[in-house]
Amino acid sequence: MSAANLDDRQPASRIIAIAASAGGIKAIATIIGELPSDFPAAIAIVQHLSRQIPSLLPEIFARQTALKVKPAEMGDLLMGGQIYVAPPDYHLIINADRTLSLTQTELVHHVRPSAELLFESAAQSYQENAIAIVLTGTDRDGSLSVQTIKRMGGIVIAQCPTTAEHQGMPQSTLDTGAVDLLLPISEISSNLIRLVGSTPKISMPINEEDRLFEALLEYLRQVRSFDFTGYKPSSLKRRIRKQMQVRGLETFGDYLDYLEVHPEEFSALFNTVLINVTGFFRDPEAWKYLDTQILSAILEQKNPDLPIRVWSAGCASGEEAYTLAMLLAEHLGIEQFRQRVKIYATDVDEEALAQARQASYEAKVVETIPSSLLERYFDVVTGRYIFRADLRRAVIFGRHDLVQDAPISRLDLLVCRNTLMYFNAETQKRILSRFHFALNESGALFLGKAEMLLTHSSLFTPLSLQHRIFSRVARVSPRDRLLVLAQTGDEEAGNRLAINMQLREAAFNSVPIAQIVVDFNGILVMANNLARSLFRINLQDIGKPLQDLEISYRPVELRSHIEQVYSDRAPVLISNVQYAQPEKLSQFLDVQITPLQSNSNGYIGVS
Repeated sequence: MSAANLDDRQPASRIIAIAASAGGIKAIATIIGELPSDFPAAIAIVQHLSRQIPSLLPEIFARQTALKVKPAEMGDLLMGGQIYVAPPDYHLIINADRTLSLTQTELVHHVRPSAELLFESAAQSYQENAIAIVLTGTDRDGSLSVQTIKRMGGIVIAQCPTTAEHQGMPQSTLDTGAVDLLLPISEISSNLIRLVGSTPKISMPINEEDRLFEALLEYLRQVRSFDFTGYKPSSLKRRIRKQMQVRGLETFGDYLDYLEVHPEEFSALFNTVLINVTGFFRDPEAWKYLDTQILSAILEQKNPDLPIRVWSAGCASGEEAYTLAMLLAEHLGIEQFRQRVKIYATDVDEEALAQARQASYEAKVVETIPSSLLERYFDVVTGRYIFRADLRRAVIFGRHDLVQDAPISRLDLLVCRNTLMYFNAETQKRILSRFHFALNESGALFLGKAEMLLTHSSLFTPLSLQHRIFSRVARVSPRDRLLVLAQTGDEEAGNRLAINMQLREAAFNSVPIAQIVVDFNGILVMANNLARSLFRINLQDIGKPLQDLEISYRPVELRSHIEQVYSDRAPVLISNVQYAQPEKLSQFLDVQITPLQSNSNGYIGVS
């Protein structure tokens, strides 16, 4: 093969950074061998080799490709259509001016050159125009810096571990959750050609493109309650186009159609749009409002002898939970904070929770913390910032699935930012009903800046719509509704509702089987005469949480079966359940749990 004419080459506007270890030479040769001579991006390669043996990689690769191949040298300006191979025993770094540096600083993951330094510098220099590729190899080189590639808007490609000669590197990259494309080696080059050369082939008027873009945003708002108001349109379009590029789609209309058919794509899209979704004091104006208006009000209303309970749901690596700890310690003072505050911080990601428990952060992560708070609440140890151990005891980290697990209860504040939109509308409704149950009467809910509660006004009302802070709406019982009607002077409506309620209650009590009704929040709302007699339910028990009552576990554990009903969307029958009562013969019962739906087909409880 002959190298392309270098006279036509231009400084590279895109970078492909490739890393491999054992088995990588053959894999890299396969990729670059299928790239055309006019491929416009620069390619930088890190291949782990023995540090003692001179490298023949440039010569080997040059025989496999139509592109120019050279050993990377200090000061090289990255040019389109050229391949730069890191020499043995030197880290390869891309500078801000897109020239190359070589360094013999310490080994990373026991190797030099390391993918970590190449990927990290590529992300910083090229941002969304960087593509990182992790191929066969042992250990986990590259698994840290692919997250920077992702955070800066770039694309991460990993070889399918099952097709790799050695699975360590691609598998550890896949485990980060940062991978955009998981491909066999035979499909990587064709995707690079598509990604690097992909400018929209369909030309359309700007106003038509804007119309499709607005239609896409409206779809996201309606389906996932995700509102992009406040996001810069240019940045938003760029990030959504990046995800469209990964999927090989050309118009916003095509992408909307794709989302309708592939609901799993929502997570990938939100991960791309919400780059660096966690951080200390993220959206500082919202945190300022929470601090000065909401926390102050909560603490003023709170009996000084009572505990303060806060839940950070979807806490990731802990920055949000420690932000809450600092604010509450500032309000209460250190001693009161230690005595009264419990912050429950939960996530489904065990690795993130392990990192959160360490409470150790790099300098760049804590840059958003005001200097006075940073000095007061963090200790500096070997260049890292560690949250105070004596206050850390108040922050309790644990795994919790918002869909499957029961909510933490009796909360004064619930913080769940940029998490709800990962769930569909029905699941959002279930989670929000649990949040409603979890909060005290005066409790507040703090969401992410793009999250709206458009269809849940019966549960929450805005305290600050701008900052996405909501208060809990108190549940209104039928008896209270009758009183409200009477107070409005609508005597006819009041009488009509009262008669309807009496008819329903009489019909319910006449059923010849024991029956109870539990609403979606786990509250016992009805029990007919036979159920009250058989299971010793008092009228005072109506309105109490089911979990506080004996019937929740005798004669059968009900709560897990109720969760199964909601999960399977179908009735559950438990046959031949023995029910032993003092001084009475044992009875054998069939227990059926049936889901109850509203007119809009949403679940409102079980019977």
